[in-house]
Amino acid sequence: MIKKYFLLFFIVFEISVFAQSYNAEVNGKTLIINVDNLKAEEIQSKISAWIALNYKSANDVLQHSSQDKIIAKGSFVIDSNKPFTDLFNGIVYLPAHIIFDHTLIISIKDYKCKVDISFPEKVKTLNYLNTDWFFNINEYTLLNEFTIENQYEIAKKNLNAQNNNNEKKVNRKFDSLKRYLDANFMHDKEVSTGMNNKINALFISLQDYLNKKNQEW
Repeated sequence: MIKKYFLLFFIVFEISVFAQSYNAEVNGKTLIINVDNLKAEEIQSKISAWIALNYKSANDVLQHSSQDKIIAKGSFVIDSNKPFTDLFNGIVYLPAHIIFDHTLIISIKDYKCKVDISFPEKVKTLNYLNTDWFFNINEYTLLNEFTIENQYEIAKKNLNAQNNNNEKKVNRKFDSLKRYLDANFMHDKEVSTGMNNKINALFISLQDYLNKKNQEW
């Protein structure tokens, strides 16, 4: 019987942690955290402490703090190998460094808070060639739901626009691009997965901290 209760607890806990939704207003994700034993003022205090523990230069990170709202700016990094087409070597992979600047907007009420994490529409992929590559942050990448078929469709749409819907030209250019599109899709999928893992870890960390009972000295 005890094992059944533990299993039920973990199922409920996982659902509460991952009950996230895409938020178009902030181009990000939203999580509601229930904190049964804390009033708004106590939640604000614990969130401020969590920011101090989890972000460098907490004074620079914290943009606003009141009993009903906290706003903080932060970033996390994902390193990847970005494919590009080389005239002589075909597809080449370059080490790339992506900094995901984000804003946390935490609305606070008694016994709960709403956490919005907001991103710009795209972030630059830094590499030693200083090439203008960007990673797009949108509903598809935040939900990690884009597919290779989506990528093919977008590529063909762009090629049609560039080649006056000339089917032969479009097909020829698409065939020459296909290997790169496949490689780039795998890269973007990997980065999207990494980005969402970072968001999940951040949400879990904050939820755990808010629900952790203060230990006696």
